[in-house]
Amino acid sequence: MNDASIRALERATSISTTESLVAIFFLVSKPEHDNEKWDSTFLDDTGRDVFTYAAALSYDWKQRGVTAGIVGFTSANDGKASWGDLRPVLDRYARLGGKDAERMLSLSETAHETRADADALCHSIKALKGRDRDLFEQAQIEALCAPGGYVYEATAAIGGLDLPPQPLYVAIVFDTALNFGLGGEHCPRKWLAKNGTRGDAKKTFRAFLEWKASAGAKNNHNSCKHNAEQRAKQFKKLLDKNHLTLPRASCEEAVRWTMK
Repeated sequence: MNDASIRALERATSISTTESLVAIFFLVSKPEHDNEKWDSTFLDDTGRDVFTYAAALSYDWKQRGVTAGIVGFTSANDGKASWGDLRPVLDRYARLGGKDAERMLSLSETAHETRADADALCHSIKALKGRDRDLFEQAQIEALCAPGGYVYEATAAIGGLDLPPQPLYVAIVFDTALNFGLGGEHCPRKWLAKNGTRGDAKKTFRAFLEWKASAGAKNNHNSCKHNAEQRAKQFKKLLDKNHLTLPRASCEEAVRWTMK
């Protein structure tokens, strides 16, 4: 991540150690991209820069348009461009002065309707280089750190229970929000507000991870029960060892599990 992204994350989470911030994304990269290499934290499963990932996925492009970036922002949701979360990223990219921003915004409006527009938007995102690539990364991280973004909402949920924003706690809730989404039946923020124990992190997150292991196999959150359970277990290993700051060696050990 570049310096602007690190600063945005520091402001949103109050976590000031770069290794801990990178570790949060490293832990997510295992279940998302089957990655176990620290240096590949910000690469997709093909080895490309995850911040410029873009695809019109064959099974859902008419519903979601283009899926892009580090958490799979989509240009539409349920066939409506106004419901997608890529638009706020592109708006930020435009305000930062990114190249071709207006054209990309225009394409995002119709990427779920016209395959040519979807392909053109994918090409524009994948082609970002240098300063423009860095601005697109910054736009994504800032969106995650704004109200409604996964990092912001994870940190807010933790604070709502009078718990400190330890890197491990943020990682647990961030990963779950990314996997389950926010606001639906399996919303992690709703679960924590209803079931969390104020001031008791161990009790809260042990129960949360049990729920995560079960809920992760429902609603297409994971492809199978095994992956859902292992996705939760990697965080439980760190919680049981009280490795709250996410030291690199401990994280690398925690992600050594086989995806199915």
